[in-house]
Formats: sequence, C-alpha cells, structure tokens
Amino acid sequence: MDIRQIRTLTALALPAIIENILQIILGTVDLYFVGRLGTASIAAVGLTNLVMGILMAFFIALSIGAGAMTARYFGAKNYSLLSSALKHYLVLGLFAGLFTGFLSLLFVRFLLPYFSASEQMLSEAIPYFSVVAIPSVLLCLTMIIGSVLRATGDTVTPMKIGLYSNLFNIILTYTLTFGLFDLGILGVGLGTTIARLLGLLLFIRILLQRNELFSLSKSFRFPLDKELLGKIIRVGLPAGIERLIMRTGQLAYGYLIIQIGVTAYAAHNVAGTIESFSYLPGFGFGAAGAILIGQQLGSEDPEEARRFGNLAYVSGTVLMMAIAALFYVFAPQLSSVFSDDPEVIQKSVTVLRIIAFF
Repeated sequence: MDIRQIRTLTALALPAIIENILQIILGTVDLYFVGRLGTASIAAVGLTNLVMGILMAFFIALSIGAGAMTARYFGAKNYSLLSSALKHYLVLGLFAGLFTGFLSLLFVRFLLPYFSASEQMLSEAIPYFSVVAIPSVLLCLTMIIGSVLRATGDTVTPMKIGLYSNLFNIILTYTLTFGLFDLGILGVGLGTTIARLLGLLLFIRILLQRNELFSLSKSFRFPLDKELLGKIIRVGLPAGIERLIMRTGQLAYGYLIIQIGVTAYAAHNVAGTIESFSYLPGFGFGAAGAILIGQQLGSEDPEEARRFGNLAYVSGTVLMMAIAALFYVFAPQLSSVFSDDPEVIQKSVTVLRIIAFF
C-alpha cells in the first residue's frame, strides 16, 4: 500500500463524500424548513422518507449495476459496449422510476392512513409524499447517471451538480414554503422535486456534451440486449435486495414508533437525519473503491483491485468512528437545530447517543 494508491483513492473519495453531503443536505434542508412548521410536519417528512427508502432499494440496485459494469468497460477501454450499456441503464431506470411512482400513488390512496398516528400528521404527509415520492423517476435516473460518471473516474461533476441542486432547493423551498407562495409543507416537497428535475437536466446535458464517450445523441436500439440486461441486473440485484430487507425492517419499526406518538416519531426522524451524515465516509470511500476495483478488474489486475478495496475499507471505517464520537458529544446542539420542542430535543439526544455506539 503506497502513497500513490492513497492519493488516487482520496482524489476520488473526497468529491464523492462531498456529493453525498450535498445529497443529505437536500433532505436536511427539508427537515429544517419543516421544523419551522411544527412537530406533525417533521413526522410527515419522516414517514415519506421511510417509504422512499423502500423505493431506493430498486434505484440502488440499478445504480450499483450501472456503476460496476461501466467501470469494467471503461477499464477495458471498450467504449462501444460502455455506450450501449448506458442506454440500457437509462431505459431500466425509466421503467423502474415510473413503476415505483405508480406504487407510491397506490400507497398514498390506500396505505398511508394506516401509518399515520393522527389526522394532523396525515394531512401533512399526503401533500408532501405525493409531490416527492410519485415523481421518483427523477431520483432514479439521477442516481444512475451519477453512478455512471463516477465509474469513469469523474466524481467532480456529480459533486458540482449536487451543489447546484442544493442551491436550487434552498431558494425554491423557502420561496414556496414561506415566501411569495406560502404553501407550507407542500412547498417543501415541490422545492425538492423541482431541484431534482433541474439536477437531472444538468446530468443529461453532461452526457450529451461527452458524446464521444457515451454516444447518447445516437438513437436507442430496440429490442434491448437481453444478455446485457441480465448482467446489469445480476450485478445490482444482491445490493438491491440487501437494501430492500434493511428498509423493510426500518419501515416496520418506524410504524411501531409512530404508534407511540407524533413527538416520539419526530424525535426519531431528527436523530435519523443527523445519523445519515455518519455514513458519508463509507459511501465516499465505497464509491471510490468500487470505481478503482472495477477499473483494475477491467484491466485484468485483480491484486491491485484487492489493495484498493482494503484501503477503502480501512479509511471509511476510521472516519465513520470519528464522526460517531462527535455525534455523542454534540447530540444536544445538533438536535436543537431541527426543533425547538424540548421533548423532541430530549428524545432526539437519547436516540442519537444510542446510534453513536452502532
């Protein structure tokens, strides 16, 4: 393990970590603004995020498959197959996003009332969930394109687009929620969705600008290559199932916490939002490791791939433990950022300090 490997891994990991920070801030901004609206609104956003976690399992499966396959083809310098695979990723993402959007529509109509602890929480959850979860195709395609760009070694562009999306979100959310339109929690959801749309348009523009690599401007070929589709699904499916199992468990215990009361669930959501920042080194070094492992395997150098994988693992673990220590010490200050309800803050601190150990 030499200094060159450390520099290569860090150069890819840091933009990926910053991108993930920006992605989490997108949701954190929502929670901050929603916290100004009341405890029921915080709980409504938390419920939406629980269900979005289930949908994300499908998106993660596709984005991981797309990233792994792209890294292999890029490492092998097989740009023709890389371009063909990209079109398959986008078609799969489009169908997956539309399908999960349809499931979200059914959830709003038939299941959401059973997950709400009160009528007030339900009245807040329906508009927010509808405008954030139903157009989930935007998030799906964004995740896939970002994964493809990172797999080619470009972690800076997704980071920049994440920054622009956050700026859009802050301006739009404030304007729609408290400013000119005063739409309340509906404005928070609309701000997030419009910001995601603008981010997706920026990603598509980047792909079109890199036509020599991706050839996106050329027409799609139908029918799609079944063998290539099978490869993409086989690579991403295990990760998707893993996330689906985890998110289903979270949905189940989230339901139990909702039954305790709106305040308890609001506190749980505040702590969970803060907790999400602890994953950033793992995501960043995981993404960098996946890129480098895929490229080294494409170049037929499995030993170098193994060394990059071990380095990514150690780096991410050490940094995540450091963040956990900060969470334990500064739990009261962090919790008070998102709510001024003393009971919500007290419960959030308890949950956050338990989380810090795990």
